[in-house]
Amino acid sequence: MPQPANRPTLHAKLSSSDNALGAVRLMLAVLVIFGHAFPLGGFQSFQFGPFIHSGLHGAAVDGFFVISGYLIFASALRTRTLAYFWRRFLRIYPGYLVAILVTAFLFAPLGSVLEAGTKWEAASAIHYVTGALDLKPSQDGIENTLNQVPWPHTWNGSLWTLFYEALAYVGVAVLCVANPVRTRVHIIVPALTLMATLAYVTLPPTFFSSTFSSAFGAIADNGLRLWTHFLWGMLAYVAGKHIRFNRISFFGSTVLFLFLTHTSVLPETSGKIVGLISLVVAVLSAGSVLKTRIGSNTDLSYGIYIYAFPVQQLLILCGIANFGWLVTALSCVSITAVLALLSWKFVELPAINLKHLVPARHW
Repeated sequence: MPQPANRPTLHAKLSSSDNALGAVRLMLAVLVIFGHAFPLGGFQSFQFGPFIHSGLHGAAVDGFFVISGYLIFASALRTRTLAYFWRRFLRIYPGYLVAILVTAFLFAPLGSVLEAGTKWEAASAIHYVTGALDLKPSQDGIENTLNQVPWPHTWNGSLWTLFYEALAYVGVAVLCVANPVRTRVHIIVPALTLMATLAYVTLPPTFFSSTFSSAFGAIADNGLRLWTHFLWGMLAYVAGKHIRFNRISFFGSTVLFLFLTHTSVLPETSGKIVGLISLVVAVLSAGSVLKTRIGSNTDLSYGIYIYAFPVQQLLILCGIANFGWLVTALSCVSITAVLALLSWKFVELPAINLKHLVPARHW
């Protein structure tokens, strides 16, 4: 049996093509669907003694941000700033833009046909699109639609995180653009991660909005959790040459995280800290030790994430909730996977192929 010292480091595993991050992202996207099925379908949480399950959609989004922090930071360190922003734009924005157009001018009109007493309004649909062009939708729904569903008046409740993802990209660029800062990331990133973690586990949820009257407060409150997980992904990259995960790391951290998520055995502060670290280890160790190439060449995770919510709303209008939580979730996975494949082949991949228009000269 090889000695632990000979096992590839996290940096080596995730820098090669022999990793399972594509499969992990796909799994996280599916978990968002299963979690959203509870509130969108009007289903109650499952309870088994002290264990309460109401979905892992929040944890899945946190996992996305951990992976993103690792990969985006690695990209920024080796890519000049203009090319870095160009590649981030191509990966996020074209798929997002098509998704909001499809939601406004296909899903919403179809929803008004399925839902009695509603009428799709073009003016509201146009405002929905124009108000979302900055990655921060100014309205959740389209007037006079989704009036009779458990989660009313909201066509795509998943898109809000993309604004905070984009802000994280900007923060990474600031760290990497100046050589004196970029060469000291081994000090700066741990310090930022520590400060963000302390704020995340100790401050009340509305601390910044109650302290600052501007929009900054609400943005900081909403983004703190996501940015903290993003920073932990960056920290893992900084320390990646010294980290070695194995299957025990993966299974142990996953079991610990699931246990903490479904119970309240630890006080809130310590529970947040242990839960955060166990999620980081679970996600990144899964990417480094699992032997699967699913999602490596055809990445459906983003398409699933941006289309699942409106698909679920349409399914609820069709009465799928009458067949139970599991059927509701599985039906959404099936339909959304097809849309995600179309998005990948005809929107996302063609956009990604434009990345070479801006040379990514190495530092």
